[in-house]
Amino acid sequence: MSFNGLETCRRPERGASGIVVAGMLLAGKCESLAIVLSVDTTQIETSASPTTHRRRVLVIDDHSDNREMLTAYLTMFGHDVRTAPDGVEGLQVARSFQPEVIFLDIWMPRMDGLETCQRLRRDPLLSEAVVYALSAGSTAELRGAECFDGFFMKPVDLDTLAELVLHPLRKPH
Repeated sequence: MSFNGLETCRRPERGASGIVVAGMLLAGKCESLAIVLSVDTTQIETSASPTTHRRRVLVIDDHSDNREMLTAYLTMFGHDVRTAPDGVEGLQVARSFQPEVIFLDIWMPRMDGLETCQRLRRDPLLSEAVVYALSAGSTAELRGAECFDGFFMKPVDLDTLAELVLHPLRKPH
């Protein structure tokens, strides 16, 4: 299991002020290492009120740690978040959930992010969703991928993602 390129030996745990990844696989063995992402709760209350800024967000990523981290972070801001482990399931979830914003990993089994994005754009119910690509690779892998509204390298800056959920940037397609 990995989180943004780091192998983990334990699932992320939520702490009172953020999310803790409590075990990282270093040199083949589980080491007691913690990463804490602190969140200023005053910002949560003022910048993402569930009644005024709540968005439907879909996270499609084959790494469960990435899905769990983004879900935990975005739900702290009041967003309704659903997840899928690949493009095939992602399209099914998207059709029933009709997300406003989608974070889509590029390299996944069964259906990669580029094909998933192209299918989202062809579906009349989903074509208006804002779709951001997430990848540990380079922008070169997105040549010809005009369907994406933006591209982010992993590890992603969570504050930037939270801002893009509140104020999605949609480019013309």
